[in-house]
Amino acid sequence: MIEVAASSLRYDLNAKAPLYAEAEVPKYWVVNLFDREIVVFRSPEEGTYQDRITYRVGDRVAPKAWQDVVIEVSKLFPAEEPS
Repeated sequence: MIEVAASSLRYDLNAKAPLYAEAEVPKYWVVNLFDREIVVFRSPEEGTYQDRITYRVGDRVAPKAWQDVVIEVSKLFPAEEPS
């Protein structure tokens, strides 16, 4: 399950994650548009995810099912405007 979150970020991280864990969804990703990161929840057990890993720009992540598919977090987000 993958959610792309902007206005729903808090809800996706705090309300939906326990619902998906209770339903035993094995992996739940939240693409956080505000902080330019991906939050990955894994290993549901007793209504909660045992693992929560945050990947930021500069990191790479590979879905556990497809280890040869590597996602560069920076490629998911447009370049930031210079200040």
